[in-house]
Amino acid sequence: MSIIALKCPNCGGNLEFEDSREFGFCQFCGTKVMIREEINKTVNNTVNNFNSTTIISNDHNEQHKKMLAAAQKALNEENYTTAKKIAETVVAQDLTVADAYRIILLSVALKDFKQYGFVTVDSNPEIEDNFEKYHLYSDDPRTQTEILTDAGIVFDEEPEKEPEPEEITPYDELVSNAKAGVALINSLLYKTRIDMEQMEQVKTASILLMKWPSLLTDLGIRLKDVTPFFDDFHYERKGKPVSFYSDWEEIKEYPKDYALFHDICGKDAELNLSVIDEFKSKYTFAVESKYPLSGFGKITNKSNREHALGKIDTIIRHLQEILLSRQKLKENYDVE
Repeated sequence: MSIIALKCPNCGGNLEFEDSREFGFCQFCGTKVMIREEINKTVNNTVNNFNSTTIISNDHNEQHKKMLAAAQKALNEENYTTAKKIAETVVAQDLTVADAYRIILLSVALKDFKQYGFVTVDSNPEIEDNFEKYHLYSDDPRTQTEILTDAGIVFDEEPEKEPEPEEITPYDELVSNAKAGVALINSLLYKTRIDMEQMEQVKTASILLMKWPSLLTDLGIRLKDVTPFFDDFHYERKGKPVSFYSDWEEIKEYPKDYALFHDICGKDAELNLSVIDEFKSKYTFAVESKYPLSGFGKITNKSNREHALGKIDTIIRHLQEILLSRQKLKENYDVE
């Protein structure tokens, strides 16, 4: 359990509660304190204070520095929930702020360590996910384990076993499997009855392409709109959910968003971090100027513009994942 430091909403007294509790009582005046509500107030007040008192530049640098300082202070005081929420607010405003990802991963790891007494590298997917994004946007050469150790997390001191060599699928086989998976899902469109073997093939292909989205964009594999297949499939199965349905709905967006990237930045634009930043500003300008966009058409009314602007963070996340996928393919296979 993590201990959260809060102030009594009635008398202002300093209080401490376990973050798993719904409510507690002030030891000074007896007021009932709704713990989750007060945590949210603390975070919102921090953010609102920055918004109202800071002159914000286009890249929010000064605002984010102050917010991250507050998040780091909360982290140092072991208020892990508050630190994480403030850092997540920064990420919601700008996906490229490296230190926000560091604070999130440390908040998660330190909270787990305090609660369970140990942390393993794969104990919480949030740790791995935020480390990858921190590594992408920072020059910090430390490994994930080194970052956690430097934060005071003690790993098991027993001699580590030699890790078994990871079985890496040959690159040609990886490409062949990706193409076969897309061909299969394309061939099943409008079919409502498929056998279990085909179901397993679709599931395997979804896992593969979610891990390596750059295979779709870099090999020019054509993926049709998979919605009709899943719509019919759901109807035939009386609405029972399919676990990889959301995967395929997302997989189909990678080529679309990559095409949009080239539509905005030019067909010869190279995907890298600086160009992704450039894409964000150009995309916003294009939407507000009602410029016809690939996948959106001509944006003629306010609701369409709001929809297009609301998609920007998802599009940038997809571009980041394509870039990360390329980097990992190069590390594993030396593929340019």
